[in-house]
Parts: sequence; C-alpha cells; structure tokens
Amino acid sequence: MAFRFARAGVVTAVTAAIVALAAPPASAYTSDDLYLFRSSNDCLWGQAVVDWKGTAGIASDVANVSSSWAWYPPMYCAWLYDRPAGWLATSIQNWKWNGSSWYLCRDSGFLYNRSQSASNSYTWKLGIACGTGWSGTMGQVFVWRDNSWQGGSVWSGAERFTIISGAGTNNADAADVPPLPAWVMPDGTVDVAKLPETVGVVGPDGRPTGQIVNPKELAAPPLLSTAPGPRVDPPGVVRTSNTVVPESGPQYTVEKVTLTDVYRGRLG
Repeated sequence: MAFRFARAGVVTAVTAAIVALAAPPASAYTSDDLYLFRSSNDCLWGQAVVDWKGTAGIASDVANVSSSWAWYPPMYCAWLYDRPAGWLATSIQNWKWNGSSWYLCRDSGFLYNRSQSASNSYTWKLGIACGTGWSGTMGQVFVWRDNSWQGGSVWSGAERFTIISGAGTNNADAADVPPLPAWVMPDGTVDVAKLPETVGVVGPDGRPTGQIVNPKELAAPPLLSTAPGPRVDPPGVVRTSNTVVPESGPQYTVEKVTLTDVYRGRLG
C-alpha cells in the first residue's frame, strides 16, 4: 500500500537529492511522489519524473527517480537517516505510447546506494532514446528492512516530446494525451498484479523492435537472495555524494547518480 507524500518536514531534505531541472524557454515537467512503504516509525519515499526541455537546436528528455528513507522522532517521517551501502535499490523504466498501447523503451535494472546514504537520485537522459511522442517514467524503489525488500513503484505521468527544425517543442493537445496505463492507479501507484505478462519493446525510432519482455519480472523487488551490501557499478554510472547537516536531526548523506550514454540497462 502506498501513501501520498506529506510535504511538510521531509520535503526540504528530499529536494536536495532531486536534480535541479531549470526551466528553459520551452519545457514540460511531470512527476509524482509517494510513500511506497511506511511503518509505525519509518518510511520510504519515492518520486518518478519525466522532464522535457527544448531550446534552440537542443531537445532532451530526462528521467529521474529519487528515494529517501526517514524515521519517526520528533515528527513523523521528518528526519532522514542513512542506510548502509546496498540497502536502497532503485530502477528506472521509460515507457512509450505508440498511439494505441504502452511499450517499454528502457529499463535500468536495479542500482544500489554505493555508500551509507539516506537519499538517492538517479537521472537518465532520454534524448531520442525512445523516439518522439509521449513517454513516461516508472520508478521502482525498495529498502532492505526486516530481512526483506520493502517498497513499490510510482508512475510519473506522461510528457510529449517532439522536434521541429532542430529545436524542441511541446505543443501538446489535450486530445492527444494518452490514457493512464492500466496498471497505474489514479494516485500514481503501480499495481504490479495488473501489469501484462508480456509487452513489446521500442527502439530509438519509437518503433517496435520485436523484443518481448515480462514487465512483472522487471518491476518485482530484488530477489530475497540478493543480500544487501556494497556493489560495483556497471559501466556508465557516475556518482557524487555529499553530507547534509540539518538544523535538527542527524546528519545524512545524499547520493546523486547519472546514467551516461554508455549505460545500457537490462534491455541492452
């Protein structure tokens, strides 16, 4: 079960982990954020973003998924606190609307916090990786707690990406907006049980490649046999981290992760 994110208290700390996406002359930004796990004294927050930007000669989409782990005192889920390396698992999926159905475009696979940290932000530049048209981001966020992975998935919403004469534009007509995927609830939570057993994959031209995958397997949490711990990043993963000392509560670490053009993810 997921819960809407209570912006009071924890939001100041969380926004430090979200990549700053300044609005250029033409831009569009869609996101959703939720509690993906909450107990009586701690919680896991996740956010999924699709951000379109266009300036003269430049057009790019950015997919971003962020997570934060907070605890109880003195306000409910108001203080972020670090989890050991490997205890926060995050993945990014990019979905593409082809005019009649949703196709999967990219899947990062699960990546884990490399150092002790409380807040993690993963950014993957879309560019034309999924072709022009409508795309959305689905983020999977899990934390290792009580010897199991706890968390879930959140859907960003969709944004339209087009290129005209080498410059970005976003002239979206309300009539063109695609329907919510059947597995996404109105609040942005993802019901994994409603994901189809198979789904097609599109390439950079936005056309089906013929590859078929099982999205239920891709959206599932890491295997229980995947013991948390430090891991070596695949090629194309660039990380930075910094320590935050809040006015109240313990200090914590923020990791910002960029998946470069070298990174291929699970769909190759």
